[in-house]
Amino acid sequence: MTRCMTRTGFGRSLLLSGLMLLLSACGTSPNVRYYSLSPMDAEYGEAPDDTQRLGIGPFRMPDYLTRSKIVTRAAGAEVRIDEYNRWLEPVADAFHSIVAANVDFLTDDVVAVSFPYRILDSSELKVVGRVERFDADRRGEVSLVLQWAIATAETGFVLPPRRAVYTAQASSANDYDAIARAMSDVLEQFSRDVAAAWDVIDRRIP
Repeated sequence: MTRCMTRTGFGRSLLLSGLMLLLSACGTSPNVRYYSLSPMDAEYGEAPDDTQRLGIGPFRMPDYLTRSKIVTRAAGAEVRIDEYNRWLEPVADAFHSIVAANVDFLTDDVVAVSFPYRILDSSELKVVGRVERFDADRRGEVSLVLQWAIATAETGFVLPPRRAVYTAQASSANDYDAIARAMSDVLEQFSRDVAAAWDVIDRRIP
């Protein structure tokens, strides 16, 4: 009888020890860190009411750009989803708003509005397309691969679809702050091409 009670007490002690270790392990989990993409560092003024508008989007996005967890590429076909490093705003949403802010700054005679928008009519121009890839590889190189065009709902393409690739180098594939800054840099590159295309189109508009 005494031996049985001793074993039972020993088993309970082991169970309690295991629970304590589990709780201790949970308490030492790494803190989640959040990162954001950023527009160009610029001041924005108020535009006149009759300024032309240019819609940025919609762009179709890969599903992984709608995640909050940061996704990077490893060797081969492997991708890594980081549990403890996340986007403050999904890249799919930030893409439209940041490009709109950049283009708005880079052009003097147009107001760029971000998708989803409710103020464009069918005759106004929009930048549309599809993002194929927007991430960092195992060397820390960020790539934005996309197809884009400028069009209206009424007349179709004003600027025919084209495929473009933009790159920037982060210091390390494990430095998520550097990756976020490199991704912001390639968005600036793309925004400059959109602004340059608008300038050409604007000269044709009577």
